Formats: sequence, structure tokens, C-alpha cells
Amino acid sequence: MEHILSSIQDDAIIVSFLNKKYMKMFKLFYTYISKFQLENIVIVCLDNYSFTALKMYNVKPILFEYNIDHRESFWRFRLEKILEFLETSKKNIIHTDLDCFWFRDIYSDLLKRTNFQYDLIGHVAHKMPNYVAQELGFVLCCGLFMIRYSPDNVAWVKAIMAEYPTIEDDQVLFNHYILHHKTTITTLPNSYNITKVIKMDNNKSIGMINPKLISRNYYGFDSMYGFHPHLRSPDMKEKIREFHHFFQ
Repeated sequence: MEHILSSIQDDAIIVSFLNKKYMKMFKLFYTYISKFQLENIVIVCLDNYSFTALKMYNVKPILFEYNIDHRESFWRFRLEKILEFLETSKKNIIHTDLDCFWFRDIYSDLLKRTNFQYDLIGHVAHKMPNYVAQELGFVLCCGLFMIRYSPDNVAWVKAIMAEYPTIEDDQVLFNHYILHHKTTITTLPNSYNITKVIKMDNNKSIGMINPKLISRNYYGFDSMYGFHPHLRSPDMKEKIREFHHFFQ
């Protein structure tokens, strides 16, 4: 792992997670993100099948075998690995789900240009967890987020996980934390990339990406940076068919 992470020259690492079941989704994801010729994409392979298959793609695979019996426990494992990459690489970590499709270069054209004051950056959703969405009017979606590297931010994320050890879902974890530790939420109506700023009670700052740029709703291929649709079918072929349905 250290060898792969140290080979990346950029100041950020783009991380996603893959197993055999999601190979077809990865191929669709790769069709879009490969257009930007990014050299800092790390794919965490959860089985040998996906690790071997990725040798023909221009990404950096790392094998951590993990059997997803329960999605909630996997999400905690995923956040632990993201935190490990953050601490080991000393680089900003951008996590992207494989079903968050990059229509434009989210890293170079959007995240890389955000203000350094934001310790955590995420995109907006409106449903899960429901109790947070009802209270705040939105939630931070963990389908795509960036944690900016600093030793203090490593300690911050570890502290969040330690404060709520029974919450395994990373999206529930971060939003539960935000709900109970926020001090102010400021809307920036004239800002292009970050349109809400959440200040926490420890002076940490969370930036929320303009929901027209990265969204779970489809606003058009030409105007969006990223599209993270609700793909409800458990069948992978049906999921991909659902994605293509948005363009009809």
C-alpha cells in the first residue's frame, strides 16, 4: 500500500472500492473518469478477481480482501481505510462511489480549486438520514467527499468515529455528527462551487458543493460535474439500464 500511495505525485488521491459484483459498474464509471487521464486514482479491490481485472486499466489497484456480508459494517471498514490512506499518504483524500459518474474533471476543475479553509467537502443529498434532512433541509452525501489532509483532521475523523462507535454507516455518522456539533450554516448564493458552509463547534469547516454541479438529480450532461443517481435495482445490469434511462 505505501508503495502505491507514495508513487502519486499529486497532492490528492482519488479512492474508490470495488469487488467482483461491481465490475460492470466500474467499467461504466471508468468510461467517464478515464477521459481526464488522472494519474491519482486508487481502487481498493476487495477480492482477487477485481484486483487481477484492473491490471488492464489505468488505475492503481490495492488489494484488501473483504467480504461484504453487511453493508453497514463495510461502510465503517471503508472509512477506516480512507482514514488510513489519509494518515499514510499525507495527501487530501477524495472518495468517490463507482456509481458517482464524473462528467467533468471534479478533481482538477472543482475540488482542487476550493478554499483551503474547508476541512471536509461533500455533495448535497436530501434523504438519508431522514431525521437530519428534516432538521437541516439537506444532508452530506458520502458518495463523493474530500477530507483535506492535516494531522488535526486525522485526529478529528478518528474522534468522530470514537464518539459514535455504534454508527457503522459513514453517511449517518458524519450527518449525525454535523447535526449535534454544528454552530452555523451559511449559504453562499453567489459562489459557484461551494454554496453552503457548516461551521462546527471545534472550528472545523465543512463545504457543501453546489447541488447543480454534483447531484443525485439529473440536470444535463453539459452542466454537471458529477451525477450520482439513485439506482434502485439490486441487479447490476438493471442498475446500468437505469443510469442510461436518464439520458432518454
